[in-house]
Amino acid sequence: MIPVILFDLDNTLYTEESGIFDLIDERMSEWLMSHLEVPESEVREFRKKYFLQYGTTLRGLMLHHQVEPMEFLRFVHDVPVQDFLSIDLELRRTLEAIPSRKIIFTNSDDAHANRILDALGVRDLFEKVFDIASMGFVPKPNPEAYRAVLLYAGAAPDDCLLIDDMERNLKPARELGMRTILIGAGEGAHDTEHVIANIKELNGVLQKIAAQK
Repeated sequence: MIPVILFDLDNTLYTEESGIFDLIDERMSEWLMSHLEVPESEVREFRKKYFLQYGTTLRGLMLHHQVEPMEFLRFVHDVPVQDFLSIDLELRRTLEAIPSRKIIFTNSDDAHANRILDALGVRDLFEKVFDIASMGFVPKPNPEAYRAVLLYAGAAPDDCLLIDDMERNLKPARELGMRTILIGAGEGAHDTEHVIANIKELNGVLQKIAAQK
């Protein structure tokens, strides 16, 4: 058994097709246009620059524009998740079958994470939401974020598994010694990485990992 499993949140516990992240995406652009007066024609490139350089647009805004992070996060995450998600009994059964410690490891904030978990009906199955504030606002894929969650968990990297929908967030985890699972339609960039299309396939992969020991 893997002692600790770290779960990304958005586009991991629910599918990208739900549309939630599209709304968050729109609100992020809206905030930049209204608060920093970024022209609509430039907002995508503006966000991309900070996202690639710092891990999140927010990190770049904090460093270069002195943006108060929680104000920004409250705005961009103010989306009606209940209109897009509902209680997911299959997801709950999947998670209940896993005896490992389960921790949400997300670049979003605690309030948004808990709204998602409540909508899916699985909040009680997670030990903690290790959110962007828990990381000191230094997000994945910065190595500091992974060291922070390992410190919280009191676990060695080889006792942990990270599940994320972004390869760039998995690479630092592997470099530290964690096992990884990429979720979604992509292909693994590393030959020891497992890939699943949906979180509900997780138990089958965990059985394969256990058999490899």
